[in-house]
Amino acid sequence: MSSKRININIDDLISRYTAGESAKELSTAFNVSVPWIRQRIKERNAFRPYDHKVLSKEQSETLTNRYEKGETTSQLGIAYGVSGRVVCDYLKRAGVRARPVSCGFAAWRKNSTFEERSEKSKNGSVVTYKNSTKEFRDNLTKAAHIAWTGCHHTETSKINGAISRAKKAESGSVNELVVAKQLTDCGIEFKHQTAIGPYNVDFTVKRTVNGHVLEDIVIEVTSGWARKAVHTQNWRKRFAQIIDAGFHLYIIWLDTRTGKPPVDINFTEDFISWLNILEHTPSLRRQYRVFWRSCKVIASGCADADEIAAVFSTYPKV
Repeated sequence: MSSKRININIDDLISRYTAGESAKELSTAFNVSVPWIRQRIKERNAFRPYDHKVLSKEQSETLTNRYEKGETTSQLGIAYGVSGRVVCDYLKRAGVRARPVSCGFAAWRKNSTFEERSEKSKNGSVVTYKNSTKEFRDNLTKAAHIAWTGCHHTETSKINGAISRAKKAESGSVNELVVAKQLTDCGIEFKHQTAIGPYNVDFTVKRTVNGHVLEDIVIEVTSGWARKAVHTQNWRKRFAQIIDAGFHLYIIWLDTRTGKPPVDINFTEDFISWLNILEHTPSLRRQYRVFWRSCKVIASGCADADEIAAVFSTYPKV
C-alpha cells in the first residue's frame, strides 16, 4: 500500500521552524503529524541552537540555598528564567541531593485547602475514568459490585444508595420510556427515579391543589414477574414504604403474555380522570389504583400494602 503524498512547501516549513514556531504549531498549520514535521527537520538538518541560559556563580549558590530551604525546582525555574531540568542540573553539580517527589506533594497538601485537594482529586479521577477502556472501568467497579451483592445492608446504606441513583434520574426500560412520552404529551410534570426511603420509584407526578404544587403521586410500571411469590413480598414492603411516605400510588401492570409492543399502553385518560377525583374529593388516606394493560382498572381503593400486593397473586383474563 503506497503512502499518501503530501504537497507541502518544505522550505516554508523549515523557515518558520527556524524562526521560532514549534513542531506542534506547524503540525496544526500544515495539517500533518508532529513526527512528520520532525522527520522533515531531521532531513534538512535544521535544528535550532539550544538556548541555554548560564547562571553566574552567585546565582547558582543562591539557587542552591533557596532549594535547601524548601522551594521547588519549578518555583526556582520561574524565578531564574530557566526550566526545572536546568535547576536540577545546577543542584546536581553542587552536590545537593534532590528531594523525593512525595515531599513536594506533602508541601502542596500542607499549603492547600480541603476544597482544593478534593477538587484536584475529583478532576484526576474524572479524567482517568473518561480516558479508560470499558474493561478498565469494569475492573474498577467489580470489587464494589461484589462487596454490595449478597451482603447485609443497613437501612441507612439503602437510603443513601437510592439517593445516589436518583441523581442519575433516567428511565431505562422501553416500557418506562413509553409511559414518560405519554405523560409529556399530556403536559403532566413528572420526575424519574425519585428516592423514597430505600427505593427508587419509576415516576413521581406533580399536581396543583388549591394553588399549592404537590408531588404526592407515584407511578410504578411492572410486568409479569411481579406475580411471583418472592416478588410479591418485595412489592408489599415497597408499597408500604410509598404509602407511609404520604404518596398516592398508580400501578401500570403490563400483560407480557400478549406479545404486544409497549406502545400499546394507553393509560393517560384513566390517570387524568383519577387525578381529577383526587383533587375534588381529597382523602386523608392514600389511594391506589392498578391499571391493567388491556385498558381496564382491575383494583382501586384506599391504600393498604397487603391489599395491593394481593392483586398480583393472580393474572386477570387477557
